[in-house]
Amino acid sequence: MSITRTKARLGEAISLYEQLSQEIKDTNNAATMTDEQWASYIRTLGHDAARLIQTSRSMDNDHLICALLNKQRKLERHKAWKKRARKRVKHEQRLVEKRNKQWIKEIEWKVTTAKVQKDAKDQKERETRRKIKELSRLLTKLTELRNLRRKKLESQGHFFADDGNEFFNKVKEWHEQQEKGEPERKELIIDEQDHWKHMELDRAAYEYWCQANQSTSALLRIRKEWDQYIWKNHERDERDPVGKIPPTFVKPSPPANWVWATYLL
Repeated sequence: MSITRTKARLGEAISLYEQLSQEIKDTNNAATMTDEQWASYIRTLGHDAARLIQTSRSMDNDHLICALLNKQRKLERHKAWKKRARKRVKHEQRLVEKRNKQWIKEIEWKVTTAKVQKDAKDQKERETRRKIKELSRLLTKLTELRNLRRKKLESQGHFFADDGNEFFNKVKEWHEQQEKGEPERKELIIDEQDHWKHMELDRAAYEYWCQANQSTSALLRIRKEWDQYIWKNHERDERDPVGKIPPTFVKPSPPANWVWATYLL
């Protein structure tokens, strides 16, 4: 049974009890009633009394009272929870409003600061452009003055190494071409007498052994490599540098055995 229905039945029982009490106290009209009216009056009182007794008996139940008490406590807890929930929601709304206001203030501050910084940056850029223009004008004037002075000195016979006379420019151009260009190499020509006995001539190996004939730089490099093995009087002296030109023709050593001798041309 719900609490609302229980309250309705209690209210009905209370009103019925008050009605019975009022009718029992009001005995002035009993003397003027006829037998039929009195019998009807008694039946009505009995019926109302029976209804009141039945209602009181149905309400006089421990389980029902406990259930109603539990429901009442549950309603009270729910009411308290709703109150706390409304309070929490209001608190969260206040926090959100506070954060929004703080965020708006920060945005306004950032916008103001950015505007000030932009103005300062624009001012700095204007100052930089103005200085660049002034320095450019000064550089132009100095360049013109330098050109006039160089022309005057050139007319007096002075020579400038960076852009001197025509001969120096030609020499400079030739050196630049030599630095940019690749070293001059001759075309490899295989001699008719150069051949291998049992197989064809390996062109890569032949080019390697004949590279001194192709370029001067290769000849100098190979000569320097061979010069480091030539010692004076067959003894190396730390105080005496290695000789660049051997005193006599260096003859090759004989073959170590007959196997090596078979590979000689």
